[in-house]
Amino acid sequence: MKIFARVDNPAAVLRQRLEALASQLAELESLRDRVDREENHQRELRQSGYLRRRASSECNRAVAATSQI
Repeated sequence: MKIFARVDNPAAVLRQRLEALASQLAELESLRDRVDREENHQRELRQSGYLRRRASSECNRAVAATSQI
């Protein structure tokens, strides 16, 4: 909904709106960085779990191979 009003100093109103937008942008960037960090952390956890399972599997195969000797 647009509201039209007479403004005594349009430059001041524009400056205030620009400052508010800049503040919102900074907040959004901060939230985006936080989400990126969380996604990276989750990815690292998944990868480390995968690597642990893979190393365990390879270790089990090595033990099985040496027990056959």
